[in-house]
Amino acid sequence: MEYPYAQFTPIVKGIRATGLKARVGKLSKSCSPVQPQSIVPVVPSSSSSASSSTSNVFRQLIYESEKYKPRNITIMAIAREYNIQHRRVYDFYNLLTALGVCKIMQKGQLSWVGLSAIEPTLMQAYASVEADSANKKDIKEVFNVGSSPSLGSLAINFIKMYFYLNVDTISMRKVSKIFHDGKADMKSLERRLYLVLNFLEIIGIVSHASKTGVYKLNIDRECIISYAWAMRKNATEATLDLSLECLLNRFDSTYLNTLYGVRQAVFDSICV
Repeated sequence: MEYPYAQFTPIVKGIRATGLKARVGKLSKSCSPVQPQSIVPVVPSSSSSASSSTSNVFRQLIYESEKYKPRNITIMAIAREYNIQHRRVYDFYNLLTALGVCKIMQKGQLSWVGLSAIEPTLMQAYASVEADSANKKDIKEVFNVGSSPSLGSLAINFIKMYFYLNVDTISMRKVSKIFHDGKADMKSLERRLYLVLNFLEIIGIVSHASKTGVYKLNIDRECIISYAWAMRKNATEATLDLSLECLLNRFDSTYLNTLYGVRQAVFDSICV
């Protein structure tokens, strides 16, 4: 095993399908919101084209956007002002939009929603994974990103993997093997994942762990996992599924820890 798995996080007990809306509100309030990262002020300059300078520009843009909530963000204007490749700016804001931080107003124009939108976006995204995984037993089927996934899709699916395995550190190369469909170029996929993880670091969602290629999740996963299991329980009851998990009064810690152990074993068997 390349790195030790984190200890299992206790799942919030007593989740039931009834009163779910109220429960979601409580879960949302218990999560630690993503905060703007500390920034190094960048003065627009023809020389600010290095990778580190680009990262600092993006950190500064996040910080200022959280403060002023701009409603007219233009990709080309940012690229010109800070002398950054248009494609890189587009990629960054495409990922922010996928996370719910921005929304498209019209072609070429975005509006800032806020970092607070990341949590509900991930809650809904991961809830669908748990609902679907009841019927999809294969991890590669659960995380089928296709042959040409967008950066936003890669970002959300990478983050969802932390919740699916209930861990706080993951190897990028291991995840790439799960995402790879056997057709696309693996090196190309890895390059795109590195770009995604660089953006997620800038936002503050992940950070480098002590081992090369391993990333640590910086947001609270407990409430997001709890919400997903509430939704899964609701879905199984709605379909009158008589599986073991539906017959249980609740998803207790023994059942969940066993399930996570199985998932992690399958993950490792694919990613050797």
